[in-house]
Amino acid sequence: MKIIEKLANVAADKWLHFIVGMILAQLTIALLLAVQSDVFVAYGGGMAVALAAGFVKELKDGSHADVQDFLFTLVGGVVGAILAIIL
Repeated sequence: MKIIEKLANVAADKWLHFIVGMILAQLTIALLLAVQSDVFVAYGGGMAVALAAGFVKELKDGSHADVQDFLFTLVGGVVGAILAIIL
């Protein structure tokens, strides 16, 4: 199976978790860079916010929590931080 086919088979809600993680990380990075100059704090903070948001969201879901949702949010945060570095 090609990578594009695997990506196409990922459920829509997983992509939403990924996108939210990415946006949260990038917004956090932008805000932190606006108020301080340590890039490690900014990028680490961006990924930490995505991690915390995914964790809290799944805690809120209780018995319906999904580890994959958490992981997609976290990976979205990492990708968002990488994109912020590149751009």
